[in-house]
Amino acid sequence: MIYRLLCCSDTHTEVPPNLDEASATAWLHAGDVVEGPEIVGDDSDPLQDFLRAPVARWFKERPLPVFVVKGNHDTVDDVHAFRHANDVTGRVVRIAESLVLAGIGWCGETYYELPLESDLRGPCDSVLRAANRILMPSDSLILLTHYPPRFPGMRELTRDVPNGGVWYDCVRGLVAELRPTAVVQGHVHSWAGTSQVVRIEDRDTTVFHPGKLGGILQVDTVCRTAEVSWPSCER
Repeated sequence: MIYRLLCCSDTHTEVPPNLDEASATAWLHAGDVVEGPEIVGDDSDPLQDFLRAPVARWFKERPLPVFVVKGNHDTVDDVHAFRHANDVTGRVVRIAESLVLAGIGWCGETYYELPLESDLRGPCDSVLRAANRILMPSDSLILLTHYPPRFPGMRELTRDVPNGGVWYDCVRGLVAELRPTAVVQGHVHSWAGTSQVVRIEDRDTTVFHPGKLGGILQVDTVCRTAEVSWPSCER
């Protein structure tokens, strides 16, 4: 089977990208749905607020399933995105025949808090156990994570230190264990609009950073391959 997945991340209280939903299977949002400094924490109806209403309406009225994980900005769901979407933070779910989605996300008390390795290690271990229970030999797996796996040499960083809040060894360990067909990630805005392929043992994994402009992930569950394409808008 071939599945077409519409992907984005880090939209920060903006409406997700206008991607063609025809023949698509689902939306994948890799976190930071809201903009932390501008969060409205009074649990008011976002549809009655002209600033929040467009985003709230998008999540409420989507004709496709939307799967999302929490980013560090998602401390309060003031656009009710997580009420209407499928929050897969820390979960493993089957989203189509032979296609499974695992989710890694995290948020603290304030938007500027970033997780340490120790904060994500438990969720990664839990997702690994759940995946091992659910996955069948014929399945393809997508890892939806706000926090990127740390692959030294893949990116040039001026300061790559442990617990630097950029990318994470424990997420890389999860990727190494599960060998997903693709990783859809967010968090680092400068990586938006990029994809790379990493070789894990005998399998290629596509690491896809769609950003707020979004992109399309096409997954072939028979061949265990993933291809990335971009909307025809200016990047």
